[in-house]
Amino acid sequence: MSRFTDSIKYILLLLIIAIPVFGFLDTLPVRLWDESRVGMNALEMFYNGDYLVAHYDGNPDMWNTKPPLMLWLQVFFMYIFGPGEIALRLPSAFAVLLTFVALLLFCKRYLKNFWLGFITVLCLVTTANYMNFHVARSGDYDALLVLFSTTACLFFYAFCETKQSKYLYYFFAAFTLGVYTKGVTILMFGPALLIYAIITVPLRSFLKNKHFYIGLFSSVFLVLGFYLLRESQNPGYIKAVGENELGGRFLVDQINSKSSFWFYYDNFLSFDFADRYLLIPCGFLIGIFNKDQRIKKITLFIGLICLIFFLIISCSKTKYSWYDAPICPWFAFFTALIVELFFRWLKETPAFLQTLTRNVVPYLFLFLIFITPYRQVWSRTYSPSETQGEEDYYHVMAYLKDATRGNVHMHNKYVVYEDYNAPLYFYVEILKRQKVNTGFKSFNELKKGDVVLVSWDPTREKIKKAFKCVEIHERYSIYTLIILDPKTYQSAKK
Repeated sequence: MSRFTDSIKYILLLLIIAIPVFGFLDTLPVRLWDESRVGMNALEMFYNGDYLVAHYDGNPDMWNTKPPLMLWLQVFFMYIFGPGEIALRLPSAFAVLLTFVALLLFCKRYLKNFWLGFITVLCLVTTANYMNFHVARSGDYDALLVLFSTTACLFFYAFCETKQSKYLYYFFAAFTLGVYTKGVTILMFGPALLIYAIITVPLRSFLKNKHFYIGLFSSVFLVLGFYLLRESQNPGYIKAVGENELGGRFLVDQINSKSSFWFYYDNFLSFDFADRYLLIPCGFLIGIFNKDQRIKKITLFIGLICLIFFLIISCSKTKYSWYDAPICPWFAFFTALIVELFFRWLKETPAFLQTLTRNVVPYLFLFLIFITPYRQVWSRTYSPSETQGEEDYYHVMAYLKDATRGNVHMHNKYVVYEDYNAPLYFYVEILKRQKVNTGFKSFNELKKGDVVLVSWDPTREKIKKAFKCVEIHERYSIYTLIILDPKTYQSAKK
């Protein structure tokens, strides 16, 4: 009976996370900027077979200079499911699943508390910024980074506690994979780990341990080996890495946002943990003053990680809301500490519950605590929608996405768009590989007989002013324009 009950718990948890993590991944088209850029790198790698140098528009990509682990995973899924949103986003989905597994196993095996792990997963799966685009629900790097940063920290802590060398190897493996995911970003955890090691562990545990040096030099060899190998095939790559990653984003505000030092703190309160931010410090205090020494020590360890990482990203000039994603699992753990305290108290059958035949109150408590944030995550997953002001742009993407599936006609049609167009390029490239005659045209390239797809009103009006044309409304804000004769084309060019 006990095995059956345990199985039910795991099945229930799997059902809870299944839809938010894996459901409807292909509903929205590829997103602008990071996901589409990474998607194009993966798509070109899939088509050209160059698994070392990422390409964009046929040339080595010197803007997205991250190592290729994410691209390799996306290409792997492209071979299984074909090019598309599913292949781009499945690596992130599996990374989220494995992060849940890591947290659950750590709580169950080391802290001897399955329900703390169960509740930590519930807290994380209902964290707004984590279960959103740019992290769990997209083809970006961040979900994979969170997986490797979380597991690396847990393996490092496990070594400090047990002195078992196998955890050093696991740590360096996770660390190396983190570098292969998003370059130097995972190094931001280094200061916290070093401080914790100095405070709690004699340095000789590291300095006199041959396995430490084997792991360290293996990691350095694999990391430097990749960078040097790509530099040999793509001269100038290491210089571009230095400009993009080692100093560029940290020292220069690349988006001119003028965000304050408290940007991420405000983000926690307004979005990430808007419904539970007061529980985080309460959970931290519960952990610090816990009678269980294992809980107390892991709380101190996680608190140090969060503090140092928060200070580092807050000092960065370039700030994005998803840069705080690696903290989300740890804040979920702090939240779980206080929720699990009440859950355990209810589970131990207080006097007023002793008349019940079966104590369902603790489970009802969990249901009531998580039903509202879970419904919000479910809603964003089941029926995602475009943000206000982006409808016109993403309607074109949705149209092209349908075209790659054969649901609409794009043969001999061209897209008129003259700005950065990686998402459009992604779908157009797939259509070309499907033998569909399509592509891009700028306004100055238009001529009599062209059939063009337009969504943006200024571009549409500009074409109508310069040409006689037949306009066909497709759907949403999508129009097909058939160019008949130029009217003011020469003057418009001038």
